[in-house]
Amino acid sequence: MTGLRIASAAVLIPLVLVFVFLVPTWLFALAVALVTLLALREYFQLARLSGMSTLDGPGYFFALVLIASQALLPFGTALFISGAGMARQSHVRLETGFSPVLVLLAFVVGASAWAFALQVPLAQFLPGLATTGLGLLWIGLPLSLLVSLRAVSPYFGPRLLFFLLAVIWVGDSAAYFVGRAVGRHKLSPRISPGKTVEGAVASLLSSLLVAALLALWQHAIPLGLLLAAALLTNLAAQLSDLIESAFKRGAGAKDSGQLIPGHGGVLDRIDSLLLAIPVLWYYSMLVVSKYF
Repeated sequence: MTGLRIASAAVLIPLVLVFVFLVPTWLFALAVALVTLLALREYFQLARLSGMSTLDGPGYFFALVLIASQALLPFGTALFISGAGMARQSHVRLETGFSPVLVLLAFVVGASAWAFALQVPLAQFLPGLATTGLGLLWIGLPLSLLVSLRAVSPYFGPRLLFFLLAVIWVGDSAAYFVGRAVGRHKLSPRISPGKTVEGAVASLLSSLLVAALLALWQHAIPLGLLLAAALLTNLAAQLSDLIESAFKRGAGAKDSGQLIPGHGGVLDRIDSLLLAIPVLWYYSMLVVSKYF
């Protein structure tokens, strides 16, 4: 299993870095859209295994609308934050447009109309609407913010994304290997028996080390702010991982899928990102944006 994990990472990591640094925004958005659809598909499968109804069609459609809203109008639109406070930074995109909040409200109307038109049993209507809406909030919205984060500026956008991925990748790897080697105290045995306190601490410390090393490269932002960003991002990532583990355990599933050898499904591979993305997005816009 460890060999498969390393082999998959050796293939996927360079590919992801190409999309982070080299491709245009529209192609990056298409890649995010594909990942979002695959992750939502696995989420819907877990939900049905847990006995819940889903409205897959509206879920997929409005997830794509969320991503398109950030790809077409990528900065100043997300999560109630305006770009007005950044107006002095002339090289940063500051368009305003459709808020994700409006997209989520449109989902309620559109999904209801879809369910009525297809005569979905009324006993499944509320569970389906709630479960699908959670999928949009937990998967669609955070992944759409990847597009907004990358488009913050030609220089800082890709570097913020790399910071996010490096902190999480190194933290996940440290938790896995340290937990297997010296882990003795279970972090949350009811939710994820394999996770240990030692692994969680190793994940946090390694993320801080990554931030310190990246400070040498991303010297425009002070070290203290990068360390705080790594701390918050790592804690959010570990919590997000536990949430997905709880979903899987509740559904009686070991993995969300089998698409990625050694890692399980797409949702298994990105679960740490789902809370970490909005945490870093808010932190970047509210705390470090003056350094852009």
